[in-house]
Amino acid sequence: MFIIRLLLFCYLLITMLPVVAACPDYTSQVNQAIRANNLTQLEQLLPILHKDSCPDSYINAVKRSIADIAAAKADSLVQEGKISAAEKWLKHAETMTWGTQVVRGDIAVRRQDWQNASIFYNQTLDLIHDPEATLQAPSNAQIEKIYQQATEAQILTANVKNTISRNGQANGMMRGKIRGFIPRNRAVPVPFYTGKWGLDENGKRVTKQLASYIKNEGFSRVTLTGHTDEKGLSSYNDFISKRRAKAVKSYFEKQGITAQIKAIGKGEDEPLKLENRAYYNQEQIDMLNRRVELSEMK
Repeated sequence: MFIIRLLLFCYLLITMLPVVAACPDYTSQVNQAIRANNLTQLEQLLPILHKDSCPDSYINAVKRSIADIAAAKADSLVQEGKISAAEKWLKHAETMTWGTQVVRGDIAVRRQDWQNASIFYNQTLDLIHDPEATLQAPSNAQIEKIYQQATEAQILTANVKNTISRNGQANGMMRGKIRGFIPRNRAVPVPFYTGKWGLDENGKRVTKQLASYIKNEGFSRVTLTGHTDEKGLSSYNDFISKRRAKAVKSYFEKQGITAQIKAIGKGEDEPLKLENRAYYNQEQIDMLNRRVELSEMK
């Protein structure tokens, strides 16, 4: 489904542009090459388009089509487990598109490289959010899937440096809205050990950045929901999950957060819905479930 949608997008990208008077002969050839997914022909046409002084906007559109055709082929190879071959195809992409970056994220996941997976998935969301970079956004279902992949990678990296700037500005999965998709909850990457609820030094750094994010967004009321893995008694996990939410709340208040904060716990009852579950070991699954989610109360 991803490949089909991406190739359709490549064609729409060109057909939505007006025929350029400066290079009418090549416009027909470009459209034909895109319909045929002929990457070689498109790459041969690029220097001709430059030489013929075609507008930069048209040339950039052709480059995006090349990138997305390469991404679609790379995605197919990733699904077959042919990672090196997929990376060779991605080298054809001079331009970064949401299609190229989501495939790079998938490759990073298969290599257990969570830092790069987080970078690539969040770049994907930023590119989708930008209407100049992505003229036609993918479906909300596709955006939600990428959002979940970005969430999982961010929790496993245990930092927010790819999604929250030093002054609290949101990027990637921390955005309040990504085109038509509006996240309900944000799983924050504050690490917790099994049976524990205290914040270590890294947890404090992450929570401090989250506090700057809340201030920048101007939230007046937020809910913090704690969760646990499945280890231990259910009743004790209920207790721990609430203590985790309260620990984050307490640190927020120390950072000067004046918003009304509600801290609740769900224990082990709501494990994180995992998109990349097949690539995690049990320890990583447990880490993903030991989390606190942040949501804005309207």
